[in-house]
Amino acid sequence: LNLTDLSPNTTYEFYIEALCSDNETELSEAVSFTTLELPCNPPSNLNVTNITENSANVSWTENGNATSWEVTYGESGFDPATEGESILVADNPELNLTDLSPNTTYEFYIEALCSDNETELSEAASFTTLEFSCNPPSDLSVTSITENSASVSWMENGNATSWEVIYGESGFNPLTEGESILVANNPELNLTDLSPDTAYEFYVKALCLDNETELSISQNFITEGLSVNESNFSSFNYYPNPTSSVINLEAGHRISQIEIYSVTGKRLMFFQPHSLSKEINLESMAAGIYLMKITIENQIKTFKIIKE
Repeated sequence: LNLTDLSPNTTYEFYIEALCSDNETELSEAVSFTTLELPCNPPSNLNVTNITENSANVSWTENGNATSWEVTYGESGFDPATEGESILVADNPELNLTDLSPNTTYEFYIEALCSDNETELSEAASFTTLEFSCNPPSDLSVTSITENSASVSWMENGNATSWEVIYGESGFNPLTEGESILVANNPELNLTDLSPDTAYEFYVKALCLDNETELSISQNFITEGLSVNESNFSSFNYYPNPTSSVINLEAGHRISQIEIYSVTGKRLMFFQPHSLSKEINLESMAAGIYLMKITIENQIKTFKIIKE
């Protein structure tokens, strides 16, 4: 007979009685035995996956019947008997370690927790967290441009949560010139106290733990001109727009100056007609959007033109 469903580490007794045709014997003398303890062996096959700058998933193989374990971890070389952090794990032999330091080597050990005792520590396993990702921002953009302000934003390409925005008039040297503003948490900034009708450019660099990235590629914009006396421009007209070749300008007051800019702030054309009309040939220019700055009797206004 195979006796099953017994409890581990328990002493049992059993008796035998022979069953004859019309009667039965007395019970035999008792015989006793003790079941074995549940195996409580150290876990093995320690494994690490999904390593990031500040976290890692660790797992292991249970070599007995334990359903709870103690994970002890710390920086490489720590003493698991007196140092490190310990976390209790139940049911599933895996754990996500968090709040780790970037670019740091860690070790961890596992103990199986059995009914009344615990195993020896497993062999140590080690892993190194990733370096903090610190790349230059990209996708710089400008919105809400007025005479003296503009909202700028950018895309963070790593884990930085603070940045330095450097801006100045187009062509400035961001290493030695311009204005610098520190920004935290949100990758956006409202630039103020700008000059009207002026071409600006700005750069952004991410500020990481102990270092900073290279400067981003610059982004240009032109502030709006001062609010003009609309009577100077009341009869101003330009056509056709869009155009594939020439654009004609007509005004009721003499046009003092015409400037054509790319959207990056580079001046491409310059005229001083001092007349009521002007034809501008755009055939040599690539298709795209351009900014046309018009000066009439010391008043300035900027218009958008489209070259097909």
